[in-house]
Amino acid sequence: MWYPEFTIIYILLFVAAAVAIASLVLVIIVLKKLSDVEITLSTMKKYRDFSPAAPTAQGEIPQPQNRNVIFCKNCANEYDASLSFCPNCGARR
Repeated sequence: MWYPEFTIIYILLFVAAAVAIASLVLVIIVLKKLSDVEITLSTMKKYRDFSPAAPTAQGEIPQPQNRNVIFCKNCANEYDASLSFCPNCGARR
């Protein structure tokens, strides 16, 4: 049943419900992106020293070299560990 004297209350309830639903959707999206980033970073850290190489003329495959690199926590870009800022996005280490 619709009561005209409560119109402003109905509008405020509708707006509050819309804001609550939008907030929940945004939280779910952010959590999904954060979980994807964590998986990507853990995978990168696991395989950081892996570099596929072709066999040499003698048939032996060179071993991966231990490079001094790190991954940006913000954009997952690989860069030299001696730098204080990511060259891709500018985030601090």
